[in-house]
Amino acid sequence: MEAFSDGVLAIIITITVLSLKVPVGREFSDIVGVLPQIGSYALSFAYIGAYWSNHHHTLHTVTRVNGKILWSNLLFLFAISLLPFATDWFGQNLFQPVPTLVYGLVLFFTAASFFLLRLAIITQDQNSHVLRKVMESDWRGTVTGAVYLVALGLAMFAPKVSVALYTVLLVLWFMPDRKLERALDGEDGGQKGRMG
Repeated sequence: MEAFSDGVLAIIITITVLSLKVPVGREFSDIVGVLPQIGSYALSFAYIGAYWSNHHHTLHTVTRVNGKILWSNLLFLFAISLLPFATDWFGQNLFQPVPTLVYGLVLFFTAASFFLLRLAIITQDQNSHVLRKVMESDWRGTVTGAVYLVALGLAMFAPKVSVALYTVLLVLWFMPDRKLERALDGEDGGQKGRMG
């Protein structure tokens, strides 16, 4: 499951970068027209990287995989696979209300599906006490949901504020949960390779 997911995430990054348009011309000034697309690509790349890192750590808490976990993982991969489309449209129409809203909806769908994947793991794998313990005190998850709702509500009226909030959430999730890392280190002596 981890290898398949890593492959899908790598393909998503590849598709996202392929949507970047090459500037017409040979001067530095010619690149100005594609800066919004480069910016949206950079934001999406960082999001995909953050999800990959957190997904990797989450899967290292799994000792047993069943159908519910597999389908939850596929839902997460489906959600994040919509990011290249949303990134391209958002990059071509930076700070326009509808593309900003759609970009946020894809990010929200991805966050919700990642939460459902973690929930499936703790309910289906009785040995996933490490993840269960981390999720019991998961303030980031609560904050994330609330901030996404505010950002989506503002997208049609204040798209720049929405993008700022999307960026804040990226910073919040950029690094995996330290409690999860410490728990994994303590549980297997620093060898986090059970599923790798």
